Amino acid sequence: MNDPSFVYGEVYGPMITVERSIVLLQVRLAQQPPETLTLDYLDDQYSELLKTLVSSGLCVVTSFTQPTIEKAIWFAHQRAQIDRFRE
Repeated sequence: MNDPSFVYGEVYGPMITVERSIVLLQVRLAQQPPETLTLDYLDDQYSELLKTLVSSGLCVVTSFTQPTIEKAIWFAHQRAQIDRFRE
């Protein structure tokens, strides 16, 4: 469920780099107050991470697809993952 292609419609590779980077982002976000993690804020943070991974050459967009999950649902899962790092 950490695959950003579900919500952004871009498939990134290598996926292991994307997954590890998302986990590191989740750890960082867990240090912030929960009320700051709005949908728009999370969308900005994840979008910036993906843009940075591509611009730095660590990842590439391997294909394009249609988003399959609404942002609100995908980011609700992300918030749950972030909450786990708070415990």
